[in-house]
Amino acid sequence: MVSENKWLLSLHQIGLDVNRTDRSLEFYEKNENLSKLWDILSVYAWIDQDVGYCQGMSDLCSPMIVLLEEEADSFFCFERLMR
Repeated sequence: MVSENKWLLSLHQIGLDVNRTDRSLEFYEKNENLSKLWDILSVYAWIDQDVGYCQGMSDLCSPMIVLLEEEADSFFCFERLMR
């Protein structure tokens, strides 16, 4: 089980990286799309606690969200990529 401090640190880092990811894209002008990215990364970090969250994961996940738009589809593609 992940410690609370490690989990909070992961969430903080995800928030920082989400706000820096592909900000020049019109897609991310909508907060709901930024929320999708944050949701996917935080759920992944919770599910795969051995890996957790690492800087740069947002850059790997972002194209999937932009292309697929559906949060669930994007999550499963990202999860598969991380394997």
